Amino acid sequence: MSIYQPTSGLGWIDFSDSDKQKVLKVIELLKPDGTVDELGVGVVR
Repeated sequence: MSIYQPTSGLGWIDFSDSDKQKVLKVIELLKPDGTVDELGVGVVR
């Protein structure tokens, strides 16, 4: 049995500040909803 855990990543090359801001907005939309604890480590359920 394999213990391999596949991971994914996202990368891009931004040619302008407006392109960078667009990508950051999309990434923000993909974050799960919830309240983060005081240390910013985990989501409070």
